[in-house]
Amino acid sequence: MAMLQRFTVASVAARRGNSRTEPYRLPPIRFGSMQQITELADKDVFAALETARSNVLLASPYLGARIAFRLSGLAAHSPASWRLLTALDPWAAAGGYLAQPGLRALLDAGVEVRDLRRLHAKTYLVDEEFGLIGSANLTDTGLGGGARPNAELSAHLDKQGVAKARAVVEAWWQEAEPVDAERLDAFAAEVDGLPRLPRSRPTPTAPANLEAGSIEQLLSDTRDPGRKLWVKAQTLHDELAPWRSPHWFSNHGGRGRPRIETGDLVAIYSTPRHGIIAIVEVTSDSREDPDFVRRQHGWASSEPVKYPWVNHTAPRLVPTGLTVVDPVTVGMSAGQVSSLQGGWIGLPPEVFTSIVRALADGGA
Repeated sequence: MAMLQRFTVASVAARRGNSRTEPYRLPPIRFGSMQQITELADKDVFAALETARSNVLLASPYLGARIAFRLSGLAAHSPASWRLLTALDPWAAAGGYLAQPGLRALLDAGVEVRDLRRLHAKTYLVDEEFGLIGSANLTDTGLGGGARPNAELSAHLDKQGVAKARAVVEAWWQEAEPVDAERLDAFAAEVDGLPRLPRSRPTPTAPANLEAGSIEQLLSDTRDPGRKLWVKAQTLHDELAPWRSPHWFSNHGGRGRPRIETGDLVAIYSTPRHGIIAIVEVTSDSREDPDFVRRQHGWASSEPVKYPWVNHTAPRLVPTGLTVVDPVTVGMSAGQVSSLQGGWIGLPPEVFTSIVRALADGGA
């Protein structure tokens, strides 16, 4: 059955700095039958992107870190020109729904990015043949590529529909603000300046900590300037169970007393699993205590201790089932990951936020 769709778009005359938007209506658009309705759009979208020949135009207010890095990898080697229309909403970034490291990666890959703050549409257009519109954002949960997909519906457009949808999004594009590295720096400052929830006290035990309130509190705490953010490699304690209760880790003293302190947040990187599996809060300052380490491992008193500096921890985000987040897909570089080697490194809030969101949404 033919469908009649009427679009209302912003006038191209509503340029940057124009406080008024004069809407106009395109003529009625008649589509042929929608060729396909899909709940999980991930495979369809990326199959089209992988074969893009001339142009890619994506519109989504949310952008997940792992999707952004997948997109940047494709765009960097694609013969097509790539554009992304999104909405630089500080609250979305603070919640991990708009990945700042991902936006930077897209810019580095040559993707042109623009900001339309009123954007709500999710529209994915590739060349003249592929078009998908619906409810799904460019996130793992939206496209359905993650372990916990949202309930979404997307519809494929026929060739006429692709052309008409492109006309609408192109009009929005003309209205939108260009985004560059300087604009992202200013945006990061906006995110950092948002109000935060009162600092929380860690709970002694947490079987999952996936309740919405717990995630919201953790994301707020991530922006607390009084906390440092770390990723810590663990070889022995690589399972979830120990991290669900008060626990501990130890570090070497090669660089002197570790700067990990009470209140800091730590992403636990499992060396055997090559990914991040939990987030804990530090409940004691670093102290040199080789006897404690020996007792915990059942070692003889004469056994040398390579990692004598101890911190105690409480759980903040420990998924119910094992969830492994590849740190490279949320903003860490391959060099940072290789440099862990049983140690720890500091992370910026935007990368740590992406880790929290990825763990909460089900990992890779």
